Amino acid sequence: MYHINSVILILICWEISLSKLVINSEFFPKDVNYDFLYDQRVILKFISTTRLKCFSECLVDSTCYFVIYMSDKCQLYKKFAILTRYTTKNTFIYSKLSNFYNEGVNLNDFFTKLPYSTTFPIIISSANNKLGINWGDWGAFEECDENNCVVGFRTKLHSPQGFGLNTGDDDTALNGVQLICSNGKKLISSVGKWGDWDTNFKYCKNNQKIIGFSYGMQINKGSGDDTATNVIRLICSDGLAIVSLEAPWSDSIISITCLYGVIVGIRTQVEAPNTNDNTALNNIEFICKLNS
Repeated sequence: MYHINSVILILICWEISLSKLVINSEFFPKDVNYDFLYDQRVILKFISTTRLKCFSECLVDSTCYFVIYMSDKCQLYKKFAILTRYTTKNTFIYSKLSNFYNEGVNLNDFFTKLPYSTTFPIIISSANNKLGINWGDWGAFEECDENNCVVGFRTKLHSPQGFGLNTGDDDTALNGVQLICSNGKKLISSVGKWGDWDTNFKYCKNNQKIIGFSYGMQINKGSGDDTATNVIRLICSDGLAIVSLEAPWSDSIISITCLYGVIVGIRTQVEAPNTNDNTALNNIEFICKLNS
């Protein structure tokens, strides 16, 4: 009997430890105040189960990218759900960190038609990038005034400094992105301390609106000099991109467009200055919204 009780106790302790590992570790970072639009095409399954079993289901399923768990209700989502994400209070999404968006995959191709009659703002983002770039803190969302949208942008670039991490040689590439709205309002979220802004804003031709963006990042260099995001370009409604200042070390360029609507806002993730290896701008998010 003692042996059986010991085994039961070990199993209970193991399950508690596994639960903490699965839910609270880097496997599933928590994104607060977000939810997904209800769309059967991006839902893997809805089940009633324990928290541990819910997250374990996602861990063993290579098509599972996101989890929402609340009051024993487990919701698993495909990678395409990221294009249906919107902001709402007192909700959250867990992202499976082992899954990344590969270069050449156009998430928008999954949606053959627009099923929504909604004004929910959708968030498109470089987070969950395949290179695992995720240093720093997120700034506040900045958004155009009602019935206005983004028409141009410019970037802040830290020009190449040299080789290595010695004083004066640490490269940070892009440090910031500033948008301009159709009424002239300028939007800016978090910004790094290094570099200079492009002298002029870049605009689409013929007053076109902006429907997406492309980003380029450098792979994690380990003990080398990391620069994180090197390229941000905005995509006009004709599919062509507008370009501001860029750094040369991107390992890939990935494009994402709004599922519907146009870009109306921005938020950036920037690493604060440190004494080791600075990267400044890491990730960027844009708000897409239906616009009259």
